[in-house]
Amino acid sequence: MKKIIVLLIFLVVACSKDDPIIQYSITVQVTPVEGGSVSPSSGMFNEGTSISLLATPSAEYIFKNWSGGANGKSNPTTVVMKSNKSITAVFEKKDTDSDGVADDVDMCPNTPAGETVDNNGCSNSQKYTYVPDDNFEQALIDFGYDDVIDDYVLTSNIDDVTSIYLNGKEISDLTGIENFVALNELICEQNQFTSLDVSQNTSLTDLICSENLLTTLDVSQNTALTRLDCHNNQLTSLNVSQNTDLEVLHVDSNELTSLDVSNNIALTDLLCYENQLTSLDVSKNTYLTRLECYGNQLASLVVGQNTALKSLDCSSNKLTSLDASQNIALTDLQCDNNELTTLDVSQNIALTNLYCNINQLSSLDVSQNIALTGFFCLGNKLTYLDVSQNTSLVQMKCSNNELISLDLSQNTALTVLDCRINYSLYCIQVNATQLSNIPTGWNKDDIASYALTCN
Repeated sequence: MKKIIVLLIFLVVACSKDDPIIQYSITVQVTPVEGGSVSPSSGMFNEGTSISLLATPSAEYIFKNWSGGANGKSNPTTVVMKSNKSITAVFEKKDTDSDGVADDVDMCPNTPAGETVDNNGCSNSQKYTYVPDDNFEQALIDFGYDDVIDDYVLTSNIDDVTSIYLNGKEISDLTGIENFVALNELICEQNQFTSLDVSQNTSLTDLICSENLLTTLDVSQNTALTRLDCHNNQLTSLNVSQNTDLEVLHVDSNELTSLDVSNNIALTDLLCYENQLTSLDVSKNTYLTRLECYGNQLASLVVGQNTALKSLDCSSNKLTSLDASQNIALTDLQCDNNELTTLDVSQNIALTNLYCNINQLSSLDVSQNIALTGFFCLGNKLTYLDVSQNTSLVQMKCSNNELISLDLSQNTALTVLDCRINYSLYCIQVNATQLSNIPTGWNKDDIASYALTCN
């Protein structure tokens, strides 16, 4: 019996060692052949092995589905080797807007869903631009971009236009301007539109839309702008933080309560007058040469960093002080109608025009400002003015002060003078030439007289 058991064990062991390992082949094809690749693409695998297939599309293709020995759209997909497998990975050209025309031949990307397209992938709405404003369309006809007023213009006629001038055309709706995608310059001032969409005009460098009825204006997509002029609208806010290349910004005569220009470090020309600003920080705008912020509600203004300033007008605010000592390039300073009690212009030797009317100044030294041609200080509390060094003066208005003396004998170029409403000024000293021919543009109180010497 023991011999029989041993023999059976030997037979079982001998038979198991001789059983063959079963393997199956896998072959993967790609259609079209340039559509992509699959890994692994072929091989022999033991029966029952799970194989993961990964399809990688080429640049202009996307993976569509599997066929043959595998199916579905999963990528990667898993097949179990129970037989030889012949599998096909199907790729197709990208069609991002799903209009049935592949991206590489689609002449009109981003076709709206549901619209029928031609062989070039263009629907009617893409071939034609909707222009509902007849005055706008008439302007396009005048420019040769259109031929008849029918609310549409061929997009191909306008999509390469780089400049368009629409000044004073009585346009109330600029719908259609969005398809002028190559525009660098859009001039559309003195019209009647209440809104303006320039989000698609990303090449704009110059936008002038002043003297309209705009209540909002979004220029966040117009990062190439170097000049923006939207003065005399009804804007209550304006965000120019994305317009870092701006050199000229005119936002005057709107209803702005704040204005942040801290990102606009390239600014050379800033006009924000006649708004409702209570503060203005120009410390980052060191290239500024012109700043006009008059007619606001500014209680303070710091211009110490703006050493390139040549022209500053901060009139009609609530300023109690103004330090212009660092602004040695100033040629024109206007600070009328504030609450200034002192004003130091001794460092501003390049000044040619000084306007400081209607403040509370009791003294003012202009002896260093020998280039002055225009000097206007009416409506203060000045008792004395020395203009003997200001020999280039052509105009001077110092009326409505408290002057008790005035010597003009050195001011031989002076042709315009107003020193009226100075009721303690009885004598105005002049030279002999002046006395013999008092300029017709000189005005004084009747109580005052001209003389060669004044006691």
